[in-house]
Amino acid sequence: MRVPSNSALTLCTALLVLAPGGPLRSQQDESAGLFPPTSQDFQVLWQELQERSAEKDWKSVTEGLETWIGLLDKPSINLVVSNDAGVSLGVRKALERFRPLLPAQWQQRLDERVDAVLKGLWSLYSKDTEAILTDRSRALLRHRILRDFPETKIADIVLREEIGYRILQGDWPAASRWSRRLLQPGAGGITSLSPEEKSRALISALQADLALTDAASFSRHQEQLKDILDASAAEARTLPLETTITALLKIPPESIGQPPGAPGSALSPFLDPVSYSRGIHSPQESFRPGRVLWRQQSSEEDFRRFVGERRTARDGADQGGIDIPIPYHPTLTAGVALLQHERQLTAFDLSSGRPRWQAALGARTPGYLQPGAPVSNRETCFAIHGNTLQALALETGELAWKREFTYDPETQELNLSTGAPRKTGSDDRKAAQGIAPSAGTPHRGGLILPINVRAEKQVLCYLARIDGEGELLWKTYLGSKDNADFLGLGSTPSPPLVIEHNVLYLANHGFISSVDAEDGTISWIKEYDSLSPSGLKESIRDENRWHPNALIPAGNGDVIAAPQDSTRLLSIRASDGTTTWSCSREEHSSLIGRNTTACFLAGSRVSAVGLSGTVRGKILWSFELDPNIHPQGRGLLAGSRILLSGRRSLLQLSALDGKLLSRDLWDFPEAGGNMLLAENRLVVIHPGGFVAYSDLRSDLGRLEKKEKRDSRDLLELARLRLRSGDLEGGIDTLESWTETRPSPPPANSELDGVQLATAETLEQLAREAEPKRAEELLKMRTRVENNPARKVSANIALGLFLKKAGKSKEALAAFHDALSFDVERPATDKPRLPGIPENKSVYRVDGFLQIPAEEFIRSEIRSLRKSVPKPGEVFQETESKAAAQLRSARKSGEIYGLREIIRLYPFTEAAAAAYKELAISYLDRGNSIRAARTLLGYVDDYPLRFDTVRTALRAAQIFYGAGKRTKTRALYEELLATHPDKRVEPIPGMDASDTVGSYIRRRLADPGLVELRPADNQLLHTPLRMAWRSPADLLSPEKIFLEPEGERPESCKNSFFTQASEIIECRDVSTGIPSWTINLSMIPGYIIDPIQYRNFRFARSGDKELRGSFAGKLLILHDHRNLVAVDHQQGKVRWSIPLEGSTKKLPRAEQPVFRQLSERIRGCLVTADRVYLSSSHRQLYCFDHNGAELWRKELKFDPAQARPALAGDEVFVLNQRDLGYTALETKDGNQRKSFNLPLAYDSARKVGDPVQLGKGLCLLPLTSAVLLLDLAHRTVLWSFEPSEGTTIEQIAHSTEAPDEVIAVLAREGGIPALAGLSIENGKREWIYEKFGKEPSYFSIFRDGHQLFVIHGSDRLKLLALEVRRIPGIRGMSISSLWPQKEIHLGTYLGRMRNRHLHILENAIIFPDPGQTISIYDRVKGTLLRAVEPNPLSSFLTEKRSYRSAVASGHLVLLTDGGGCGMTGAAFPEQPNASRERMELLNLYLKDRTEPKAVIDLALAYFQAGDYPSAVALLDRTLKSEGLLSSDNTKGREDIAYLLEGIKQEAMKHTHPQEITARQLQLPPVIDGRLEDSWSYAHRVLLTAPRNLNLIPAPGLSRQWEGEEDLSAILYTGWDESYFYFALDVEDDILRAYDRDAENWKGDCLLIGLDPDGDGGYRQGSDDQLMTLGLTIPKRRKEAKEEERAEGGQEGGLDGENEEEEDDDDEPQGLFSVKKKPDSSGAIYEVALPWTSFPLFKTGPPPSAGFNFGLSLLLTDDDTGRGATKTLSINPCHLIPRKQRNVWIWRFMIPEFFPRVRLR
Repeated sequence: MRVPSNSALTLCTALLVLAPGGPLRSQQDESAGLFPPTSQDFQVLWQELQERSAEKDWKSVTEGLETWIGLLDKPSINLVVSNDAGVSLGVRKALERFRPLLPAQWQQRLDERVDAVLKGLWSLYSKDTEAILTDRSRALLRHRILRDFPETKIADIVLREEIGYRILQGDWPAASRWSRRLLQPGAGGITSLSPEEKSRALISALQADLALTDAASFSRHQEQLKDILDASAAEARTLPLETTITALLKIPPESIGQPPGAPGSALSPFLDPVSYSRGIHSPQESFRPGRVLWRQQSSEEDFRRFVGERRTARDGADQGGIDIPIPYHPTLTAGVALLQHERQLTAFDLSSGRPRWQAALGARTPGYLQPGAPVSNRETCFAIHGNTLQALALETGELAWKREFTYDPETQELNLSTGAPRKTGSDDRKAAQGIAPSAGTPHRGGLILPINVRAEKQVLCYLARIDGEGELLWKTYLGSKDNADFLGLGSTPSPPLVIEHNVLYLANHGFISSVDAEDGTISWIKEYDSLSPSGLKESIRDENRWHPNALIPAGNGDVIAAPQDSTRLLSIRASDGTTTWSCSREEHSSLIGRNTTACFLAGSRVSAVGLSGTVRGKILWSFELDPNIHPQGRGLLAGSRILLSGRRSLLQLSALDGKLLSRDLWDFPEAGGNMLLAENRLVVIHPGGFVAYSDLRSDLGRLEKKEKRDSRDLLELARLRLRSGDLEGGIDTLESWTETRPSPPPANSELDGVQLATAETLEQLAREAEPKRAEELLKMRTRVENNPARKVSANIALGLFLKKAGKSKEALAAFHDALSFDVERPATDKPRLPGIPENKSVYRVDGFLQIPAEEFIRSEIRSLRKSVPKPGEVFQETESKAAAQLRSARKSGEIYGLREIIRLYPFTEAAAAAYKELAISYLDRGNSIRAARTLLGYVDDYPLRFDTVRTALRAAQIFYGAGKRTKTRALYEELLATHPDKRVEPIPGMDASDTVGSYIRRRLADPGLVELRPADNQLLHTPLRMAWRSPADLLSPEKIFLEPEGERPESCKNSFFTQASEIIECRDVSTGIPSWTINLSMIPGYIIDPIQYRNFRFARSGDKELRGSFAGKLLILHDHRNLVAVDHQQGKVRWSIPLEGSTKKLPRAEQPVFRQLSERIRGCLVTADRVYLSSSHRQLYCFDHNGAELWRKELKFDPAQARPALAGDEVFVLNQRDLGYTALETKDGNQRKSFNLPLAYDSARKVGDPVQLGKGLCLLPLTSAVLLLDLAHRTVLWSFEPSEGTTIEQIAHSTEAPDEVIAVLAREGGIPALAGLSIENGKREWIYEKFGKEPSYFSIFRDGHQLFVIHGSDRLKLLALEVRRIPGIRGMSISSLWPQKEIHLGTYLGRMRNRHLHILENAIIFPDPGQTISIYDRVKGTLLRAVEPNPLSSFLTEKRSYRSAVASGHLVLLTDGGGCGMTGAAFPEQPNASRERMELLNLYLKDRTEPKAVIDLALAYFQAGDYPSAVALLDRTLKSEGLLSSDNTKGREDIAYLLEGIKQEAMKHTHPQEITARQLQLPPVIDGRLEDSWSYAHRVLLTAPRNLNLIPAPGLSRQWEGEEDLSAILYTGWDESYFYFALDVEDDILRAYDRDAENWKGDCLLIGLDPDGDGGYRQGSDDQLMTLGLTIPKRRKEAKEEERAEGGQEGGLDGENEEEEDDDDEPQGLFSVKKKPDSSGAIYEVALPWTSFPLFKTGPPPSAGFNFGLSLLLTDDDTGRGATKTLSINPCHLIPRKQRNVWIWRFMIPEFFPRVRLR
């Protein structure tokens, strides 16, 4: 980077040759820290003069100093020369130092030369008074002569003119300074003046003293004037001076007082804390904030969001203690507080307590770095906004003028434009990226302000002076430094400090400087030790640094500095920049002022640092803030007090010793900020706006003096006392208020607001008070709250507090009070909270788990009843109240009264009675179901009472009478299992001798109950709801069910099994979580023969489908090539046997044809101790359950595709050709007698697999007959042969009707029929013939005596039949269940034979081969149309394939996009669902890291439709230290698995995340450095487990080690040319992206774009997918690439650095990815041009409001063997393991993309 330059300088024989231009470019090496404005020529001259001086070569020195003289009329040369001490001196000051070194004769020669030059320059100017006042060049010449050549002969003339000029200008400080200089003794001073000139000089000095109210100087100058008059009265007291002298001598010095502040003068606690503190007088020393005079919310929310985000850690946790600087500072001027906030400026009149005017400053500016501190003169206030300086009339707020700072990168010139502000464009990427004027200092009606310009990768530092009319008087370039910014939050300049004619300026970029206030000439630049670039970025990121602070004059010639880029507090000598002392910053952030002995530091600690003597630089005292007090706002030194602003309260300390004097709560939370105390008013600028307070004493006095105080007065008085810490007085006042029995104020009225604020104050104070006082405050809060919902919350808080304190009786009363206020509120337009019944109150456990308040209270009351040692004493009062209310309810006879007793007094005796009486009332009214449910409520609330079982039996009886047979049977079975031997008082129909068990067994024999299924085998019922959701699995997306045969072991009864091409899973049917997973490819020797296309593996089908049987602890599985035994409890493979063909080593040509092909399994039979397996190589194998081969026999025939059959000690194998059975001994495989079919069936063919009925019986379906074979006896027990012309197409046998087999007949003409055959004798018992002539394939499903038949070929129809035995005869009847006989299911091309039907209790479900599921009423056969969206259809919306099955009361769906389980349980809005959720919540609260408790609770919230709570619960648990540090790896994996599934489902039920992109005034540099002003307020955190997804791979564990492992933060922005985003990635192991690898190898960013924002479940032609990563160069470029950033720090878009690649497909835009210097991660920055969006390819760019879809996904490869996980802003953006897989587009679903909205 080149430093800007103004001229090229050449020195030749002491003559200076000048060329026009800008500030000189630095010639320093760019590796240096600061690049000051120097030149090689002056540096050489400086060194030469030093050398010649040392050699005493005075002639050469004198000739060299000609350059110094020549600089007098060359003001554009403002350069420095540097020495080795880190100090750069201005060239004038540096060269001036050589004059005193010259011997007298050489000094005289030099002075003569100077006099000659100055005389010539001075003679060019007129002596006209007007010219003296208006000619700025003359004024500057005077100033330079007096500054650089004070001892020349012309200096005294110039000095007298300067004094007169300053007096006429009203610049009394300068007039006083120059007058004092004229009065100094010596040459050029008062000694050389005539008496009249002496008198005039003293008159000027006295006038200045009077104007400045400097009594001491006035007295001294009076004495000097008297002495001159005494010595030379006639000459000194001339007539023109007589009147003035007389008047000045009459004024007594003691009459010159110190006024509160000169009219129009400005005081700012930020810009000049010393002057401000002196201006705070004694009446305000004891100020404390009272009532709010005025409060205004900012119309902009960005800064409030910014502060909130800065206080939010990367992991989303609240960092309450972090001290965030508020950049807006108030200024006091002429009784008005000037307040700036975002783009608004307000003038607040302190006397009236109301705004005088408000003005808009313009469009919002980026970042919150520039301090907004308005300044003013007598008529105008000045405000910085963005890169503009605006002047507004102090009285009216009208805009006087507006100036814009601009920078031309070509000429390297900073300019102040006077026209309309220009539009910022982004075409020229080499242009300066930011112009940031900062808070200025008022000076002579104008101001001096610093300006920083970011050009390329450097910051250029300027100082400028602007007069009151907006004219640029001078600008000074002070140097440049490498930019070490972070998100535009880097160092901001401190306000300049003017001391006499010098301006001291702390740039906070490694240096402090001194320049001349009149012309900007540099005096010196001092560098200090600053943080390294990485250290600076870290301090910015963590906000662990100094805030912007003004320089403070120490009063001894030093200034105190707190540089933002340093860890020290510095004391610097103002004259030359020497550091006199320093001390560590420690926990301080602000330098808030000084008194005569100390300066004061504030932050999370407050300290006083000594300024002189032995304590100089040492801490005199410190005050540690309570950890609960979080700083917010700048501390304020007001006289002898220090005011500290916290987020919630104001603290005042003594400046003498640091003792805490008072603490006052702010009027509302988060109201702390930057303060201004004046005229007994306190004005605060907080993150959300402004607030002004009156004085507490006056407010208390006003209210206390009132004879009659109304409700509002009492509330206001109480609140003032509470806020000021007078808790006892506040509570007493509230007691007085309650005694007045105030009526509730109207909702949202002013009084309602006061009452609410008082309640909030009580709540806040209770959190911090000691226990006794906290109890008082909480109790009072319950009385003050007006809103019912808040009353409920207040009483719950009180109850919990009292319970913890052991005050059970009072806690119980509080909980019952809470119930009394929990009434149903009127319906509103607001959406109901999911899982919350009606409009009842909600309680949030842990702040986010919402539960109906009533259920939480009931749970707490139940807990109290269980834990209290002496319940009689505790519950007596409650029981009495409940009993009284019961008596009242009985009198009224209303049901409502009984229900209220149950609600208000749960678990009391009265409530128990109310339950029973309420049930009787319902029965009397004919509402049996409600009566039964009421009795069950009694059973739930009183499970241990003597009559609980009897009440449950009575409820079952009532349910039966109401026709609820299923519920009745379920209740009976539950009671039979828990209380079989219990005896109870008989209910109607019960014998006195009955036990519960005997009575129930008799009732279960009732015909109405016998035919029902047992409770543990109940069918599903509609409406359905989703019970769980499993995530998409891209390793095996095409899953199907694995349904083993045999009796399920107890451990598997609540499980289901799935299979894919390489995966077997056992999953819990209630959660969907895998109990175990086996990857077949990892089984040694296992043969996988998948059908694969472009890395897509199809589902198993046909003989490749895994089939299995349970055998003890084993699940024995087989496909067409393998036999595997799995421990079904642990999921471990016990053994595996692949079929690899014959072991005989014969040449292929000599082998039989059937052995030249791979050996395949034809049939497998699993018995109690053996496994028999037939193969295509004519082998029959026998294995034991340990996998040992017991024997193998070669068959003489090709076995049929059917399992072997077992009969006694023989195993039978079916011959594929002649359908005969060959028998072999089970012991050794020796062949026994075969069983051949009669000759009559030789021509028949098999029409389906044989059905084995056990005990050697087997049904064999043939085209001409159905045979029942007895294999052991080699006989045909019976045959069913249809009539001539009729053939058998298929048979169906079901365990639902084991005594019957159904044959599908094809009669003459192809007309089908169904026939029911008896297993006993093969006779036809019924026939159904009502079918059409079209060909048909039948799928028959049975539930008891009902048949559901799908038939047809392309046009599928569903028929429902009922088969019943006719009483009295052996015959059967068959009839249609539905009036319309059958329903049309749809048209499907091809003979679809793989049909499914799920029979529910009240419905049937047909899984459409497409992507939908149809549900039909089981009784009517009509299509059910759900009132709410069908959860099945909703789930399948974006899925492309699915399979379904019913398992353990769940309908389970497996799809390419994940799975789900549906149940027909009660809706979660019903009370029992809320109570179950509360029980789960209590289990969770006992151990928040117990996986089962977490999973069960998360599923309860999921089932209630509360997806955010479910996701938040799982997310928080995965981040908890308890779980991360535990050894429960399986538990962590299960929680992560469930989180993946739930968040994917939640996407469809919540709006896509909206990302706000703010318009950027200045385009960011796309360089991977993250140094621009990205919108911190609208960042998006990707730092939680919910943002993680797994890239599936065999054997991969679902583990995330925390934010350092993988996390990111997203920043966005836009302008007229581009959409920008940046991703700040934390990744402890970075690996370069290999685009050519088969798998995702290395780390990269995938960018999904829906540019039109049209969504959709499929990708459109305009949707885009891009990759960006740290790339691996091609081998032939390795040498070239090795030189670039070791470790590959530069990145590109999908290999952009590879020159040989074709760039035609490379997307438009700017892309950069860089590894962080500390290797903690990488930075991705992207600019996408609007022209790459189809909507804006040719038209104008988008405007605010436009939105589009954006999905970002980061891959993470920590091993170098391939990425294992991803981080995504979109839970549905998943990728497969292989880069070229077709599935890469499958889960890039635009409908779920987060929406970027332009603002």
